[in-house]
Amino acid sequence: MNRTLGFTIVVFGICLFLLWRHYHKTKQEQRMILAQLKRYPAVQHAWAAALEDGDPVIEIPGLATGIKASLADAHTVDMCGQMTPQGLALSKDWVFISMYCNDHQHHSQILLFDRHTGAYSKSVILPKKPHVGGLVYDEQQEVLWVTITGSDSGRIGGIPLATLLADTSAQTGQPIRFDRRLELLGIARASYLTMDQEKVVAGSFSLRGAGEYAAYSRQFLQDAMADDSTQKSQMLPNETNSTLTKVQSVAYAKDWLLIARSFGPGASELLVYPKTTANLKRNSAAFRFRFPPYLEQIVVEDQRLYCLFESGAAAYRHKTNWPIDTVLVLDLFTLLHKKTGFKRNRRIKS
Repeated sequence: MNRTLGFTIVVFGICLFLLWRHYHKTKQEQRMILAQLKRYPAVQHAWAAALEDGDPVIEIPGLATGIKASLADAHTVDMCGQMTPQGLALSKDWVFISMYCNDHQHHSQILLFDRHTGAYSKSVILPKKPHVGGLVYDEQQEVLWVTITGSDSGRIGGIPLATLLADTSAQTGQPIRFDRRLELLGIARASYLTMDQEKVVAGSFSLRGAGEYAAYSRQFLQDAMADDSTQKSQMLPNETNSTLTKVQSVAYAKDWLLIARSFGPGASELLVYPKTTANLKRNSAAFRFRFPPYLEQIVVEDQRLYCLFESGAAAYRHKTNWPIDTVLVLDLFTLLHKKTGFKRNRRIKS
């Protein structure tokens, strides 16, 4: 009896120590993020507000030390020290982050995280080495769409959630297959991707000169996914428009269009426009916010702005004093309500 009691006390003590260590590490990480955001007060306040509500911290593993990946020429798994975050998407239960190999030796991949806890779950190896700059999740069909390499047009590939969850490519090194590939006509390439109600929006990154974006019917995308007779289709845009340089991603929130601009170690920028704005120039933005460097995809959902950065990747972390290895979750009400009239008790549709 005494031996059993002693064993129980030891196990209980170990559990308490592990909980304390996790709590201490989490608080330390939060203090570091708070210090990182000191130069960006609007972002800092919005992040702190989301943290107070208990939003989980999603930390991308291995950016500084290396991540398991599949060699492109051998389909064998080893460690890659050059994986770089690019795309971000959310489902009801999952967070998806796409990554590419900066030295082009490994397949691109998608990491899955538990949305409720922030815990890393698994990796999925993608075909070839696309830049995978944009992700979007179609909740109606439970399909993740990924921007992939195209020639003179945008190209996206679709993978059902069930296929992602059952995939074992991270163990075998053999990449998953896209169920469908769609050519997005009207743009030179698909650098980013998002959805707004019944339309799909894709655009091309441009370092110099105007970028471009195009809007497509969400129904066409869903019909293509349901059509088992072909794996490849083309989508014509309903509208096209020019946009700014250095656009990394766009997102929609209620009546507003949010555009993330970033390139190099200087501060990134979030531009906010009324959704009806046709002239997407910097000086026509309703509001502008400074963000930390290397901002990539942004996603709006449930009054939250999810922000992915590539500054934690080995290729960039030495170029900034504060590399960000986590998905920054901001309370959109705190960030925007004084300027745009957001109401906290209204659900913002992404």
